Amino acid sequence: MCQFVSTKAGDTDAENGIGPEGAKALAVALTPNAEGVLNTSLNTLNLLRNNLEDDGRAAILAALEQSDTLTSVCGIPRSATAMDLSNRQLSYEDAKLLAGELVFNGSLNTLDVRKNSITGDAAQQLAEAVVKHPCIKKFNEIMMQDIKDDKVTELDLSVKDIGVLGALVL
Repeated sequence: MCQFVSTKAGDTDAENGIGPEGAKALAVALTPNAEGVLNTSLNTLNLLRNNLEDDGRAAILAALEQSDTLTSVCGIPRSATAMDLSNRQLSYEDAKLLAGELVFNGSLNTLDVRKNSITGDAAQQLAEAVVKHPCIKKFNEIMMQDIKDDKVTELDLSVKDIGVLGALVL
């Protein structure tokens, strides 16, 4: 019997050093194969801060896409509508994983990733995922729905600490 132990939802201090090879091995265990599905109960897995790199992240996101039970690889509970990942030391790699997960998450309407080290093309990828997400109404304390509906006539960004990512979303 294989037992998966999950970290507390949203707890990104797990840092297990799984890396790309470990992520690919996990993806195999989470993906349906010719004999059937190996995972029939795990629905939330937190792989943030594990340096999955491109290969590991691609394998994990493919497993997420193919799974009937797994709904998160970033520790976001299945029924969560809000997730605060601010000030969690999230990196470039984590932003890319989160951007990939947002494609499959239909319930999240509030996301906060302020005060992390998210820059470069990872920030761009996450910003695009947030803008395209049909349900996210509030991102980094920015009321996205009002901006999408073209209802904003004044925007006060003082002391919001929205960072590069928030600016890209705007």
